Amino acid sequence: GSLTIMNSKDEGGIIGTGANSTGVVGSMLYAAYGSTLNLVNVNVTRTENTYPNKGGGVLGGNEGATINIIDCVIDGALAGYSTAGGILHVENATVNIHNSVLKNGTALSGGIIRIGNLAVVNMYSGEISGNTGKGYGGAVQLQGNGTFNLYGGKLTGNTAEQTGGAIHASGNAKIHLENVQITGNQANQGGAVYMTTEK
Repeated sequence: GSLTIMNSKDEGGIIGTGANSTGVVGSMLYAAYGSTLNLVNVNVTRTENTYPNKGGGVLGGNEGATINIIDCVIDGALAGYSTAGGILHVENATVNIHNSVLKNGTALSGGIIRIGNLAVVNMYSGEISGNTGKGYGGAVQLQGNGTFNLYGGKLTGNTAEQTGGAIHASGNAKIHLENVQITGNQANQGGAVYMTTEK
């Protein structure tokens, strides 16, 4: 099936229980089993997923799902202390982000996005800024065979307390950055990008 949400503004949760939700993955929206989720011109602020192991303060995807985020602003999503992916947590799914702003997300790892095994995230233009990873990947954390492609836009002002101020990648993860402005990212190791073959 498919769901499209357009021209909306939300504080705390479009679907589900809103702020401080306890969904396993994706406190607001979750797509799985080949389904498609479209967010178009949506402004989301201040959401939190408090479930202890997963994350995705706004979105989660798995099992061949497709998520399209177009002309959106997602500001201030939080995945609880022991979770990854403040805004988005995906495995075995495809995410396409166009001309959107993802900012001020916080998680243990991957302040905005956690890209797990067999997941692909493509972002075209837009901005990733002001995100915090308390451990690895201030903005994006990749694991396994995850892929992150960023074409244009800004990757700026993201912070990780340990490695990968903007991006942390491990295992067989792949990163492609093209015509991207990368400034002001900070970490103990790898101020912008940190890569390791360790799993």
